[in-house]
Amino acid sequence: MMMSRARRIYCTCYALMLLGLVVLHFLPLRWHPPTPQEQWNNFREWLGPAPEGLQAENWPTDAPSHSGIIFTFPAAAEKQAELIDRFSLAAKPRGTSPLPVHWKARLAPEQPVLTAYRKTWMDAAMVSGYDVWDMTMAPLNDGRILLAFRFRWDNEFGGRSIIMPACAAAPERPVQLWPYLILGSQAIIFFLLAPLGFLLLFPGYNPRRGKHIILWFATALIFPIAALCLYMLTYSSTDALAAYIGLCLLLVPVQLIGAGILLLLLRLVIACRPPKGTAPRIGAS
Repeated sequence: MMMSRARRIYCTCYALMLLGLVVLHFLPLRWHPPTPQEQWNNFREWLGPAPEGLQAENWPTDAPSHSGIIFTFPAAAEKQAELIDRFSLAAKPRGTSPLPVHWKARLAPEQPVLTAYRKTWMDAAMVSGYDVWDMTMAPLNDGRILLAFRFRWDNEFGGRSIIMPACAAAPERPVQLWPYLILGSQAIIFFLLAPLGFLLLFPGYNPRRGKHIILWFATALIFPIAALCLYMLTYSSTDALAAYIGLCLLLVPVQLIGAGILLLLLRLVIACRPPKGTAPRIGAS
């Protein structure tokens, strides 16, 4: 059976929408990666002003909710003494994790590696702060200093030692809204319009039938549920999983509301279609 002109137009538009999603995903629309200065400024209240010649590299962690950072900067006796005193760094076994292999190979031979016990870097409001562990400072064989630690934002302090801010926080970076708008639109199209648009590709789908209406709303929930199941099979972190479940629970009503609005618009378009025989109906074969 030959496809109607209206259906050909719809299928073409749907294919172009999917192609646009693919292209948009690979365009450089993400936020620029933070500079070493910006990464240091996240901890400026406790580390003090950033040293000159700063470089930074991520220190991989096992849990999605944990992060790690490795800073290097030119040796400066005053800065080193300040950090050693503030965080009680010492050449003693503290149970810290070993540095990545490529950094261990660059450590200055016969120079002490200083470590610190796990601590909480409390914010000025004394409400929350960074849970910091594996803090390590060591000289490198090129004359620079390495400062590394792992961290997560936390508001449960337990019995850990607390480090209060030592200087003012860095000024807030201006927030660019356009990446949020573009990525938000991309998410809406991917999670809602793509599955519901796929449903409309089938000639037999009728948005006025009860079973088809149920199928419409069930289709809107495919991506949140599939993403949650995939996450549960991939990650084991309890904290991150609880946060992701909360996100999905928030997304589900948004998906259902969006599907309801689109269903009303679809039925309105069908109700306003020209009389039969004068123009093809969208979805008709």
